[in-house]
Amino acid sequence: MMKLHNVINIVADVSPVNFGVWKAATVGAAFLRSHGVESSLWVTSGDVKNANSSLETISIDNFSVDQLAGLVKSKQLSPNETIIVTHGSWLKPTRFGYELAKVGFRWVYVPQGMLEPWSFNQKKLKKKIYYTLFENKFIQRATAVRAVSAIEQKNLNGLLNRSIQLIPNGVPVHGYSAKPHGTAQFLYMARLHYKKGIFPLVKAWDKSMRDADAKLVICGYDEGELEKIRPFINGNIEYLDFVSGDDKIKLLKGSHYIVLPTSSEGLPSGVLEGMSFGLIPVISDGCNLPEVFKEHLGVRVEQDENNIAEQLTILRNKPFDQILSKRNHDYIGEHFSEDRTGEKLLELYRHLTDGSILHQ
Repeated sequence: MMKLHNVINIVADVSPVNFGVWKAATVGAAFLRSHGVESSLWVTSGDVKNANSSLETISIDNFSVDQLAGLVKSKQLSPNETIIVTHGSWLKPTRFGYELAKVGFRWVYVPQGMLEPWSFNQKKLKKKIYYTLFENKFIQRATAVRAVSAIEQKNLNGLLNRSIQLIPNGVPVHGYSAKPHGTAQFLYMARLHYKKGIFPLVKAWDKSMRDADAKLVICGYDEGELEKIRPFINGNIEYLDFVSGDDKIKLLKGSHYIVLPTSSEGLPSGVLEGMSFGLIPVISDGCNLPEVFKEHLGVRVEQDENNIAEQLTILRNKPFDQILSKRNHDYIGEHFSEDRTGEKLLELYRHLTDGSILHQ
């Protein structure tokens, strides 16, 4: 019987634009370490300094397949003791997962929302050709495919016609503290990409909240939308760029609502983080978090300026719900904590190493 000792997480890069993917790759590592399993982060492109991770982080930028094999040999990594996990689709991590699977390693493929219908339909012809010639061929070698939300699991099952393992991304969960009274702070914490709905959000805010006792704080790496929203950044809208560490924790503690009217996600860690700090989610169906609406934890919005403005007006005219805030914190602690994710990952990886899950 194999005994699990190592988990190698392979990601495309650790830049701010890829933050959600590579950060999700580190979730559960502390729990795995407490059970004798060490995790590493291998990065196929770019500088690794941005990772700032407790995991061993190795650059494999511009590595060939032979160089990858050499690294595996130098690290004395045995297929009998090591799980390979690749995060994201379309790029070199998938190719490397495939090559390592060919020489006997168990490989878990985690697309992190990149094969969701909306994402798949962007540059559709190019992706369809690449998927047919390469990506799908590579995926067939994966020992297991992991979805990070129930909706993604359903979509992947239909696309790949195989069993899909569901293990949501997790987030750290801190002790709860009641939200400050006074000005209600709404937080948008995601990339400034058109699919995330930042432009209709700021237009809706300008329409319904310009003179409200409220504030919209926008933080995230710009991917082309900053120029569009810049005329609206005044008064009670503030842009902070990308935030992390203690600055992010301070921001989360001082905010009341987390807002994301996105078209598509795998599972947005920023929303989970906000909820873990007691922020009430104001989100779209594209967040792949139907639990928010099923459990009456937040507000549904569409990626539509008028709809968002209508929902913001409703929130403007009622007091912040501290009880609902606490319910959000508790719900994330029970279902989406780092340790909960770590438990599920350990269970999956052990099943893979003992052979009870093989190429499902």
